[in-house]
Amino acid sequence: MQEQIQDKAGEQLQRLNWERLKKKIHGLVNKVNASNLVGIVRELLQENSTRGKGLLTGSMIQAQVFSPQTFHPVFRESHDFVFQIKLGLELNLNST
Repeated sequence: MQEQIQDKAGEQLQRLNWERLKKKIHGLVNKVNASNLVGIVRELLQENSTRGKGLLTGSMIQAQVFSPQTFHPVFRESHDFVFQIKLGLELNLNST
């Protein structure tokens, strides 16, 4: 379908990309666990995290509401992991 769209900046293409991003984020959030956390975070960072940060937050909250015992410790670890990455990037940017 994406090949059929002529206008590369048009609304149809944007909607198609949004739906793809939404499905990708929901799928990654639903399959995360303590053993694959690092791989999932890497995959999430490869996605358009600026555009999808609201989707990611909503998916994490929804998953935690439906299964708190399963997802709470994993999301706490993922938050700590992402925070450490962000802190490291900020330190590298400030040192140059």
